[in-house]
Amino acid sequence: MRSGHPCNKRANIVKQLVNLNESCCDVRMAYSIDLREKAMEFLQKGHRVSQAEDAFGISGFTIRKWRRLLEETGSLEDAPRSHNFKKLDPEKLAAYVGDHPDAYLAEIGEAFGCSGTAVFKALRRLKITRKKKRGGSGSRGLSR
Repeated sequence: MRSGHPCNKRANIVKQLVNLNESCCDVRMAYSIDLREKAMEFLQKGHRVSQAEDAFGISGFTIRKWRRLLEETGSLEDAPRSHNFKKLDPEKLAAYVGDHPDAYLAEIGEAFGCSGTAVFKALRRLKITRKKKRGGSGSRGLSR
């Protein structure tokens, strides 16, 4: 293909966007449906997967996965992600803590069949604090 060919220009723009995304973000994100459709159109025009790799800056594995997904489901959208909680379901944990606000981490862990450390980490992810407010008259900050 010639350097001024529209496909080359599009490929360069896509590569620039991918490089920009990689340089500013560490978060992995799904490719847009629009990009997936363009890659599939590129293949339907007779181009090879290796050419699509170069043109769009996407791995051949991903392109083949999209093609298989399109053939099997008729859509390029990913299946919804499942939430497999290894030990603690966040909703059940939040409800339990709401019902038992004075329970120790070890007690909560026994109720869920895990360690107090696992409970602590799950509560931290949920932004639920376990610190108790001090009541009474302490000596800190008070001047008599």
